[in-house]
Amino acid sequence: MSEEKLLQEFAQSARQMVEREYPYRHDRLETKVLARMQGKNLHQQWKKMAWSASFAACFAMLLYGITPIDPIISGKRTANHQEASFEWLVPDVGFSNAIYHGYKILPEIRTEQSGFTIQVKDIMVDQLRMGYTVLLSGDEIEAIAQQPEEAKREAIYAGLTTEPNLKISGGSESSDYQLINGKHYLIKKAIFTLKEGEIKNILSKPQPAISLLIKDMRADQKQVANVPVSLPVDIAQSEKVIQSATTAKPQLGTQDVLRNLRVNEIKAYPTVMRIKMEAELAEGYSLRGLRNVEVVDDHRKEYTRVIVTPSVSVQQQGENAVYYLDMMPSLYFGRAPQELSLRFDGIEAVQEITSSFTLKPNGEPHEVTLGSKKIRILRAYYENDQLHLEFPGEAKSEETHFSIEGVPLGEETFDSESQTFTRSIAVPEKETYKIDVVRYEQEQINIKGFVPIRDGKE
Repeated sequence: MSEEKLLQEFAQSARQMVEREYPYRHDRLETKVLARMQGKNLHQQWKKMAWSASFAACFAMLLYGITPIDPIISGKRTANHQEASFEWLVPDVGFSNAIYHGYKILPEIRTEQSGFTIQVKDIMVDQLRMGYTVLLSGDEIEAIAQQPEEAKREAIYAGLTTEPNLKISGGSESSDYQLINGKHYLIKKAIFTLKEGEIKNILSKPQPAISLLIKDMRADQKQVANVPVSLPVDIAQSEKVIQSATTAKPQLGTQDVLRNLRVNEIKAYPTVMRIKMEAELAEGYSLRGLRNVEVVDDHRKEYTRVIVTPSVSVQQQGENAVYYLDMMPSLYFGRAPQELSLRFDGIEAVQEITSSFTLKPNGEPHEVTLGSKKIRILRAYYENDQLHLEFPGEAKSEETHFSIEGVPLGEETFDSESQTFTRSIAVPEKETYKIDVVRYEQEQINIKGFVPIRDGKE
């Protein structure tokens, strides 16, 4: 019997045993187990890989007592799954799922610019996310090793940085410094969430490519290199729309702030899926976040939020606000589940409170009640053709916005000696001024929320 066949039969047997003992699912091990498998793939043959897969499956079962991840033990491997893996970048669940299903890792790029030798590896791009690793070497990188510890840390973590020349809505970059075969490398690993439409715009141009910029943050973000990353045009077709299919109403508890929440559609891409929703809230409220949100399918498989993006993002479409969540792994591959629901245990809502008051610039203190807060103005005075309002240092002025006839007061200036803030506006001198004020108050509300997306009745 071939080793691949042996591995498949072992995995299937292990799966059946765990499903009997632990009849539930939990996909948060997926990244760890896939990373273990991919690490073994890099340097070992199938014989060693079979042993490591057995170990990984047993390790997951014994320590966690949960069902192993489908892509690892189902025996349904893609033709290039054995070979494809990231070399440096540790994939999250979304990237792991895409790799497993054979989504392309773009070819490595090697170039020399500004005295640096640059290698770009682990490049994966879809319409919403981009991941990559950059290895920098050269004389300047070698010199880091000779610097004092503080200067070395600054060079590694606050010196050179990388970013795609795109609008980004979230993401992160990590830094490392290693000696490999007698040569020092500055290693940058990054995963970014891109603004919707950015990649499609690039793909509409001849010879589409992303400019990967390398900048020196110590020199006013001076650009030291520009590495073009060519994109395959078939990324434009890597999208699947899953429509909501349910007549059931959401369960939102007894609170009265969030009055309705429905999922309109899911746009699925290889590494992530974007869930678009409409929310109805009490007058004056807007939705800022869903707490501990997850999507659950009919096999109790969990899809979790992409951590580097906001809990809930807002897009204004006409008069309506459309909210969306980025979740993973994606439903891009395979058939959509018959049953699908959105679950969460709380919301973060923001209430907008508006008011106005009349103010005399006589240097006297003034107090304004706005919602649950009292706003203290230490003094108001007119000087140098401007009206000045002075606030105590602890005032959370970022939550409160003042304006006169639609013109907002200027930026805050801080006086360290008196520990006060002052905001000013150029206006003609008057005896009194009408001040308009808007305050945003955040509320955390506990809800055992359940929003059906697909109920299997289509």
